[in-house]
Amino acid sequence: MSNDLQVIRQYFFRMNRILTWSLVILVALVSATLWVLDFASTDVHSTKIGIVLMGLAVVFYKLPHISFIYTKRRFKAHPEAEEIFTGNWRTFRKWAYQT
Repeated sequence: MSNDLQVIRQYFFRMNRILTWSLVILVALVSATLWVLDFASTDVHSTKIGIVLMGLAVVFYKLPHISFIYTKRRFKAHPEAEEIFTGNWRTFRKWAYQT
């Protein structure tokens, strides 16, 4: 594998880690704030918090795909990137996670 493709792979994983840790820190801060303010003391508020956390679970699931989109935009003019970005997310994922 060429060095340029290795750079693309590393950028993808770095972007994925940055987005994941940012979302984890955001969830922790919001949860701690709601706990300190005793927001979840009623059933209505607990239901709202549960719905928001389920929405965040969907975002966590989509983070690698979002990282793929950022990586694709960053390296779209790169000559070697055309071969790995011509496919969809699934083909890129297979390429990125191969050893």
